[in-house]
Amino acid sequence: PNPNFAQNSLAGAYLDGPVNFAGGERSLETLHLRYDQPNKLYLSYEEHLVGDHGYAVFSMNPITRPQKQYNLLASTTLSPAMALGTFVQESTFQHGLSRPLSASAYASVGTTISLRHSFVGIGTNNFYSSLLAQPDLHPGYGGQLFYGDVAHYWNPDHPFFGGLGWNGWDTQVGKFPLYYRLRSGIGEAYDQYGEQYFGGVLYRALWYHYTGGTFYTPAFKLGGKSVPGNKAFYLNAVFDKQRTWYTVPHHVDAANTTFSLSRSFGTKIASYLAYNIANVGDFYNGALQSSAYPPGSLYYIVNGKLVKNPFPDYVAFRGFSTTRALSAGLAYTPSYYFQTFVNLRKSNDWPEPIPPTGYNIYYVGRPPYELDLDARLRISPTFAIELARSYYFNWGGYAKWTPTYYLRTGF
Repeated sequence: PNPNFAQNSLAGAYLDGPVNFAGGERSLETLHLRYDQPNKLYLSYEEHLVGDHGYAVFSMNPITRPQKQYNLLASTTLSPAMALGTFVQESTFQHGLSRPLSASAYASVGTTISLRHSFVGIGTNNFYSSLLAQPDLHPGYGGQLFYGDVAHYWNPDHPFFGGLGWNGWDTQVGKFPLYYRLRSGIGEAYDQYGEQYFGGVLYRALWYHYTGGTFYTPAFKLGGKSVPGNKAFYLNAVFDKQRTWYTVPHHVDAANTTFSLSRSFGTKIASYLAYNIANVGDFYNGALQSSAYPPGSLYYIVNGKLVKNPFPDYVAFRGFSTTRALSAGLAYTPSYYFQTFVNLRKSNDWPEPIPPTGYNIYYVGRPPYELDLDARLRISPTFAIELARSYYFNWGGYAKWTPTYYLRTGF
């Protein structure tokens, strides 16, 4: 009956079979038989400690492989208006519980405070590249410090990030069918080796502050009746805008607009059509814009011949981009045990995406056309299988189906 038992601190896996072997009203100890592509079949361990106002979940994953993660996820309600949470992860390379050859960590602590018509979030993120003591110098490796072999090198870097954000509640604009939600915040990123080098200056600390807002409409019904199985269309519109200022003399504007039209056909079929446009601009002062985004060359020489650059958009790129997408989706749910989803997207982006080639399977940006297929089969009330794959319409002559299926099963 306590929902805090549902918290999970394990990393994702293709297959997960939990075996509860001990516990009580306030605790639960579980062994997990799991499978994923890198580790194959392995064992993991998870422990829950649960109270009326919080929880702590610890996991060791995997137990039977040298590349391990120790995760701690905890949360507590200090008062009706304040909650505190943390996530700590240590990644090690160790055989069994022996002394690790490498160990790094990440720690996040955050609190949420409710105000009269808004709330405040305060959080920190700490990254520890090497937790182990500095090893002895290995001669003959150019001064590189490592444990055991060069794959486990020592890195003393310890970046830090902290921030405070304010978020308003949803508010209606007078009696108009329009709502808004405002936000603002301030934060700092620090790295002893430097966060950014620009204009001959090494910035170890980067301060930033931002302000933004989301404006949206309720769902406008276009014909039909508001009953199950209706034939009405519903229209929604959302606009979001944020500006972020940085210590380095520049600011970033990001705007996102979406219009969507949805309709249900009975209780088993639902569909939608959506158009989205997103603009991102990175603004530097005056001549600094060309320093941040230097111009490229429209032509270059190959084997003594002048060849035109096949990607002229990136030659002209100065920190401003626009992405557009028209999407159509259909969900079919004939029963509680089966669901399938189809989504077709056409993108028109600037800079144009770079397709894969015969010698380079990687690409930059979104494929111009993408078809996503997803099917979910529920075997029992506690076990389901999901299978998904995407098709890129032979983009660039090489990008057809995604290299693998996306398969997820679990209890």
